[in-house]
Formats: sequence, structure tokens, C-alpha cells
Amino acid sequence: MRFRSFVLPFGACTWPYPLALSGVETPVNLALVEATYARESPLEISKRVLIVDDEPNVVGVLLEFFARFQHGHAYDVVPAYSAAEALDILLRGAFDLILLDLVIPGIGGRWKQGLDLLKRIRDLGVNAPVLMMSGGWDTRKEAEALTAGAVGYLHKPFNLPDLDHSVALALGPRATGG
Repeated sequence: MRFRSFVLPFGACTWPYPLALSGVETPVNLALVEATYARESPLEISKRVLIVDDEPNVVGVLLEFFARFQHGHAYDVVPAYSAAEALDILLRGAFDLILLDLVIPGIGGRWKQGLDLLKRIRDLGVNAPVLMMSGGWDTRKEAEALTAGAVGYLHKPFNLPDLDHSVALALGPRATGG
């Protein structure tokens, strides 16, 4: 069997590609082999994440953390700084994960704004997992968020290992790995 080297997508190392059992190079054989190896590439398609928080510093920290995660794929992170902006963004595209602050401007009572947005998100039919975020440690708020459909609750200030673990769990078994 003959081998030929190609550079993998995403700037990965060079791999030998078997071209055909007959040893004849054809465009069809090359395409089939390249498609097979592309599926095994260490970097998969991006996961889209919506971060809803009115504090630019928090959004900045989360952007930095998502850039460091090594879950086998890249993250396309979109920030929203209000409930209205988040709803507008959600109406224009799908997301794999939503991080939602409990206290955001735009709707509801002082600390229930994020919960009101979570309920609206679910009413729109958005089924993406939601991780609620808060700087407070009120177990009543945490229980209400989980009852309203959040899959987890993150406490600010964040630490990278906890956030990494929560994101991996929320996205399922294919996200674990780092």
C-alpha cells in the first residue's frame, strides 16, 4: 500500500493517508481518505455559547476561560449585556449552551430578572442547557433556578476547574476531556 502525506485541517501535523487498496491514486480515493481523517481531527466543530451578563469584566473573564478549555472543540462565544439583547440574539440563532446571570437589566424584579429570562427562553422553545450565575450564595435562588429549567448554578467569582467541569457536564459526554 502506498502512502502520501497531507497537512490536516486546523494546522495539525502531517499524517500518512493510504490512497487505495489497489495502490492507484484517484481523486475519489483521496477525498474519501481525507474525509475519514478529518472526522478524527482533534478539533471538532465549534460549540456556540451565549453569555448573558451586564458586567463587562465578568464577560471578559468567561471569554478568557472558554479560550482555555480543551474539550475537543472550539467555542464561539457571543455576549449579551441585557435581557432584550439576549432575546434578540436567541431569535436569530441557535446555541449549544447559555450562561445566564441571575441579576441582569431589563425584566422582572431585582434578583429574579435572570429567572424571568430563563422562563421566556423556554417559552420560545429554546432547549439549550442553561447555567445560571450569581455572586450571591442564596440556596433559595439556586433551587428556583434549577426548578425553572437551569441545568446548573455557578457562583461568582468563578474558578477555572469548576467552570470547566460545569460546562463539560452541561454539554454532555463529548465535551469532557480537559
